[in-house]
Amino acid sequence: MNIERTRQAKPVQATSMQSQSEIRDKNAQASQARKDAAGESSTQVKLSQLTQQFKSDTSRDIDTARVAEIKAKMDAGELTLDSDKIASALVRDIFNFS
Repeated sequence: MNIERTRQAKPVQATSMQSQSEIRDKNAQASQARKDAAGESSTQVKLSQLTQQFKSDTSRDIDTARVAEIKAKMDAGELTLDSDKIASALVRDIFNFS
């Protein structure tokens, strides 16, 4: 590539804010027209049976009192963590799931 053979840059035409807003308005009108032509544009979601069971789960498998106690200790800075105990429990769980 020779530098002598480069093309001259063309100046950029400035557009006014009014013309940009007119373009947006036309696009919005076209989009609305497509929605009107297609009928009501709504999304329907059907939850799986498992998801519905989760939403209606009343097993109370989370001890909310214990969670509140731990949160209070964390906020007060009184919670001590034993990293060896945590690591041992994680490893034990990994072996139990394998």
